[in-house]
Amino acid sequence: RRPDVEILEAAVGEHCGRAALSISDQTPTMTTLAVQWRAERERDPVFSGVAWNRELEVTTITLDALIAQFGVPAFVKIDVEGGEPEVLAGLTQTIPTVSFEYLPHALDYTRACVTRLGTLGAYRFNWSPGESYRLESEQWLTGEALLRALKTPVAQQRSGDVYARVPPAMPTGADAR
Repeated sequence: RRPDVEILEAAVGEHCGRAALSISDQTPTMTTLAVQWRAERERDPVFSGVAWNRELEVTTITLDALIAQFGVPAFVKIDVEGGEPEVLAGLTQTIPTVSFEYLPHALDYTRACVTRLGTLGAYRFNWSPGESYRLESEQWLTGEALLRALKTPVAQQRSGDVYARVPPAMPTGADAR
């Protein structure tokens, strides 16, 4: 109902095109494009109550295509059930702030996201356990320091969100005065 909001019927991924969306009618928040992630979760006891019972072919678009259409956003929140590395693979430029979900038993996906962001800019990271919306570290971390922190007992208790930001440029020369 807001004229300044445009809804796109598309999933964000690595390429523009079409893909099969695996749907869990019983637990719709587990709906995903990520085939390998889904297969791994089907073997994970934590996800024993989740069943992907149907598929729907959907249009896919990249973050780069969205940026070309709408401009560079200040913040992107990615929560796509294992598809986070593919979403970031469709990005070739720095976004000031990015957030993506992590799972304690799937930190290889988190590592892929951290690595990808590291190719795009000098990102620093922090994390928030569960849905606390509270940054756990008092300082922004390197990618490797974040990955070590996510292996600690506190982080391994539940999933949460990683936040990545590019620190603002420091003024130089006459601008520093």
